[in-house]
Amino acid sequence: MMLYRVEMMIKFTLAYGDMEISFYNSIASGMDQACKLIAKEKLENYFKEYCINLRNNTYELGYGMFDELNGIFVKYFN
Repeated sequence: MMLYRVEMMIKFTLAYGDMEISFYNSIASGMDQACKLIAKEKLENYFKEYCINLRNNTYELGYGMFDELNGIFVKYFN
């Protein structure tokens, strides 16, 4: 559910354009919380591809969103 929320926020931004910085912060926070839980439960193999796709979908978003999600991904999946 946590990653689905992140996915929907990314899709919303791609569909409707740039949002406020607080919206992007919420995406990053949600991704961080979800990945932290995934790592804690040792479920990385089940969610790695999904998280890669989420990260890659942010490449064209503003506020350094791709770099932020990439940092989160590297922190928990490498």
